[in-house]
Amino acid sequence: MIRFWDVASGRELCTFRAHAKEVMSVAFRKDGTLLATGSRGGEVKLWIFPAAKRWRALQGHSAAIYRGLFHSSATVGDGKL
Repeated sequence: MIRFWDVASGRELCTFRAHAKEVMSVAFRKDGTLLATGSRGGEVKLWIFPAAKRWRALQGHSAAIYRGLFHSSATVGDGKL
């Protein structure tokens, strides 16, 4: 589970029920609207932020995902994530 808080108010903003195994990496797209999470189970999930809605799950990795990042010109419509 991943939780986000507003630091100034201490209020929880949203919760992501992300992966069956531990979340090992979190990365935001530059504009802050898309979040990528990677798990110990080798799965990457893409989320619409802050709605906490899963957009896509990418499977097939054989090892844990320790780091993820977005290409600087990535957009949802062009397939460059």
